[in-house]
Amino acid sequence: MTENDRACLARANNLLKEKLLRWLPEPGRYPTAIEGLMISRRHDAKELENCIYKPLVAVVVQGSKRSVIGSEEYRYGENSCLVIGVDIPSANHVLAASRSVRFLR
Repeated sequence: MTENDRACLARANNLLKEKLLRWLPEPGRYPTAIEGLMISRRHDAKELENCIYKPLVAVVVQGSKRSVIGSEEYRYGENSCLVIGVDIPSANHVLAASRSVRFLR
């Protein structure tokens, strides 16, 4: 990725953060007009949660998250994503989130 590409990505990500913060006034999960598409905002790092991931694409706009699937650990953050194609047990938690740097996904 070139320096120009990184600058374009940073500008696009900053614009997306601004829009998400307007759409998500408080921490929580919010449905969208697109069936199955949720967006979320968190202000604090959460304790480890067990869950069953359904097929999903999780794109992190700000902050970072850790997921443990089987014996594998995945850490992903700003400008990265996690793609799950089948139902699978997982443990996960938000690593980086605060009032000044919200977790946005």
